[in-house]
Amino acid sequence: DADPCDAESYDFACTDESILVCLDAGTETFFRLGQTIEHQIKKHGTIPPKDFKKWAVICEHIIRHYNEGWADGYKLNIKYWEIWNEPDGIKNCWAGNGEPADVLRKKFVKLFVTILKRLKSEFPEIQVGGPALCWEDPVYFTEILTACKEAGIAPDFVSWHHYARNPNPEALLNSPYKMRALCDSLGFKETKLIINEWHYIITWDGLHGDPNFHSPDMAKRAQEGPTGHNGIDAATFNLYVMSKWQKDAVLDQAYYYGSGQMGFWGFLDGYGQPTKTYFSLLMMGEIVANCESMVESESSSQRISTLAAWSKDKKHAYFLVNEYRGVEQLINIEIKGLKEIRDIEAFVLDNSRNLLPIDVEMHDNNVTLFKDGPHSAAFLLKIEV
Repeated sequence: DADPCDAESYDFACTDESILVCLDAGTETFFRLGQTIEHQIKKHGTIPPKDFKKWAVICEHIIRHYNEGWADGYKLNIKYWEIWNEPDGIKNCWAGNGEPADVLRKKFVKLFVTILKRLKSEFPEIQVGGPALCWEDPVYFTEILTACKEAGIAPDFVSWHHYARNPNPEALLNSPYKMRALCDSLGFKETKLIINEWHYIITWDGLHGDPNFHSPDMAKRAQEGPTGHNGIDAATFNLYVMSKWQKDAVLDQAYYYGSGQMGFWGFLDGYGQPTKTYFSLLMMGEIVANCESMVESESSSQRISTLAAWSKDKKHAYFLVNEYRGVEQLINIEIKGLKEIRDIEAFVLDNSRNLLPIDVEMHDNNVTLFKDGPHSAAFLLKIEV
């Protein structure tokens, strides 16, 4: 019931700190306007707002705080603003009073359009969209986009999540194509596509606190071993998808979930040691940090993804070759287009090694990489020319 135009109605301290820490680390902010998931029996932040127009004014003033300095704020030029999170998760993210799912969906669509119109009229320079659905639900997205069209407003982006159970990377790679076709068919050809949560997952059982789906055996199956949540299969799944995305212009952005320090969704295990998924992102980071232009690369195997790029000084070529759930004992690489190869450094990520240097066999421009067994593995090559 507070006045949304009064600075005293807001407490920005904790959010300020979170954003500034991320900026200090060199990352930009993708700001969600809304709640975080609530698993508790009593909901607070996930209950639909009583007054949608007032809630839109609240969103407006949050943006003014971070982009225009309102209420002792900042001028951070935060570009992306997302409306809500997983409203199709009606038990934990858009909790009504027992209404049917279709009623709750219509209520959220009204909120989405109300906020979108307000924010785009006040801040035409920012990107506003959402709503981070649990998946690329065509019925839900059609209803949102149809309502936007009727209101004469277009979201700058649509966003959704993808958790790949019985993980098939092709399902994740195909997801943006489905959304591109849907947006285009409804007249939103300029709307960007963003997957802002994605992760390999073999099963939800054992990953959350529901006692019906969390036992020691369930947790062990979900988390441990090569197929576990952050094991070598998850790591090579990451590299397979990220490598393919670099060659694909359909998806505009993707955000890996999560980036916590420890736990199921973190980069460190229970003993504080980096996980295989940490090393997979480190391998991709090596290419992103050191290279500026891609080179054509391809694989004769559907299990193998490749990514090649020139370093910024053009003195090194980087090559990432990744086999997800592979069956091969060795991988042969043919390098074309290089007049001279002075040296090759090679590193491997597999079930027993974490980016350790390895020897390679090379004859002319053919390189052989040896695996320690028929399973998932990734290799990073740095070629001096």
